[in-house]
Amino acid sequence: MATTTTVTTSTPGTSPFSTIIEPGAFSAAHTTAVQGGTVLVNGIQEPMIAKEQATFETNGYMTIQARDAFTNRYMRKPLDEVQVVATGCSAGAINGGTFTVSFGGETSQPIKWDATNAVVEAELEKLGSVGDVGVTSASNLVGGVGGKAYAVTFKSNEGDLGAVTANGALLTSDAGAATTTSATVTQCTKYKMQDITSADTAAGLGGTFTLSFHGVSTAQMQFDVSGADMKTELQKLADIHVATVVRGGASGNGYTWTVTLVAYEGSLERLYPEVQMLTGTAPTLTVKAMCPIYNVGASNFPTVAGTDRKSVV
Repeated sequence: MATTTTVTTSTPGTSPFSTIIEPGAFSAAHTTAVQGGTVLVNGIQEPMIAKEQATFETNGYMTIQARDAFTNRYMRKPLDEVQVVATGCSAGAINGGTFTVSFGGETSQPIKWDATNAVVEAELEKLGSVGDVGVTSASNLVGGVGGKAYAVTFKSNEGDLGAVTANGALLTSDAGAATTTSATVTQCTKYKMQDITSADTAAGLGGTFTLSFHGVSTAQMQFDVSGADMKTELQKLADIHVATVVRGGASGNGYTWTVTLVAYEGSLERLYPEVQMLTGTAPTLTVKAMCPIYNVGASNFPTVAGTDRKSVV
């Protein structure tokens, strides 16, 4: 008779895994009313106790927590989409003409080259698919050309929106007719740009790691893999056709790679790291969704991928 003996040993250490809990689809049936705290009403801090102590025909206050069907809370507030519309030219500075902005199959009336924030806001809100927006602006110094950058915040149109388009062919430059004028749009699509950061609590990080997309993993990559080599491995995956990768300098005993998924199949999602083969004291590898930042000299305009308010009651 064969005998099987299993010996299990454990060694204290740091797990290469960390738990990330992301709530599922919003469930109205699982939202929860809770007591506690106060709310400022007409200059008075009113107690939020209406769940248990509401009085007929009087105002009462409580907190409603948004949850999914498994009672996981939505801990983050909704985000307003932010996109940047920028005018510019290949030489000189914009000094006349107009540009247009399109969204949802509609195009705005011509907007003057030096339009104020209020004018751009009003023209955008005339488009039925835009809704309520806010606009801030600054001189556009990107590339040394003269134009203007408008940061558009969508206040009522919810979710991760498609990009606005702009046309600046009718703008003019003080450098003459040979100059090319343009109006461009910078926006953020969640998970299109991701930062992958390795770190360790002490010097000596080594070994290898993989990244997966849509359940398919790359080959093992060295802990200090170049941007070019990571790009090659990512583009070997069936659902990633074109990617760009830029690796920053060493920091925190590790590196940061900025990955942009340019052409892909299916839906975007977070790249998933496997780090069991990394070596060191306590090696980690984190992945964070990023958004482009439009540089306008002294003032930068971060773009934002919007989230839907249905996740918050």
